[in-house]
Amino acid sequence: MVDRSVYRVDPDAVRARRKAAVDARGFWTERLDDGMARVEATSTAEKAIQISRRVDTLARAVCDNDGRTLAARKSDAHFCLVMGAAWECQCGNDDCDAATIPAEDGPTARPVPGTGSSMTLHVVCDLETVAGDGESPCFLDGYGVISPAHLEELISEPDVTVAPIGHLDDPLAPHTPGNPYRPSTALDTVVRARSLYCDVAGCERPAWVCDIDHIHEYDHDHPAHGGQTCPGNTGSKCRLHHNLKTHTAFLDDQTVGRDGRIQSVIITPEGLTVDGPAFDGTDLFPALKDIRFTAPQNAPPADTTPPGNPEPPPTRRRPRLADIHARRQTEREHNRRTRETEQQQAQAADPDNDELPPF
Repeated sequence: MVDRSVYRVDPDAVRARRKAAVDARGFWTERLDDGMARVEATSTAEKAIQISRRVDTLARAVCDNDGRTLAARKSDAHFCLVMGAAWECQCGNDDCDAATIPAEDGPTARPVPGTGSSMTLHVVCDLETVAGDGESPCFLDGYGVISPAHLEELISEPDVTVAPIGHLDDPLAPHTPGNPYRPSTALDTVVRARSLYCDVAGCERPAWVCDIDHIHEYDHDHPAHGGQTCPGNTGSKCRLHHNLKTHTAFLDDQTVGRDGRIQSVIITPEGLTVDGPAFDGTDLFPALKDIRFTAPQNAPPADTTPPGNPEPPPTRRRPRLADIHARRQTEREHNRRTRETEQQQAQAADPDNDELPPF
């Protein structure tokens, strides 16, 4: 939020400071004890993100029996990528099927996905800023707020694609045509641009490496029963928090405030309510709240049961998963009523305060 304010108030100073920072980039090593050393470098944010992703992808290209920690594998992967050295799993098994990268002059081996020359970086910005007519700050996924001057450098690179979202008057489709569960590209982009990070407060996983989660669980058997694929019922969650919500007693909820802002909460198994992030993409890009989507189609998924092999009817009144979803929905409704009561009491105690909690 501070960067956003500075970039808007004094863009000329931001441009000069960025030029000085780029000119001061460097590379150095530092001697450590026990025969170790540290290698450090400074570079532009987009280059650092690409290096980090490349190293991470290669470090994970091993089987489960590799005895190195992830941090140690990243160190080895960095050396292999810089020096063109061979990369292989160190499990010691002759039948290991992990992908490998050979030395530059070695034999051909199976390529590791994600280690090619191309990589996608996502930048969220206003169309006016892209055209050079605006001074609003932008957001580089995996880094944070960047200045319009930085954006100018990025879009001058080859193979840059500008993909406008919500610039037309017609509402957008919230899901793919043949699958009401799968978010459309437009909804996927809007949700990630709105969240910027994982929706759990304190988690800094970038939105474009997170999952798009249905807050109210989607009912695959009866889509009309709730859990729709729409802006108000989808959010960004990293894989860890997505799994916690899906497989444990953690409960999440999401509502749309009077100003169109998404308000999310997490309720822990102990009953502790944790409000969602206080800052999101709508603070940087208010126009995100103006993007409209059509109503989701609640047609049930196509029946893929082979003819002559009908599934046996369930012995329960409804499947166990449906019971879990119903219980969670009841808890969400109870929590919402509790929050509304608290807000009404706070408003009655201080009528002059038109800001509802938590803001």
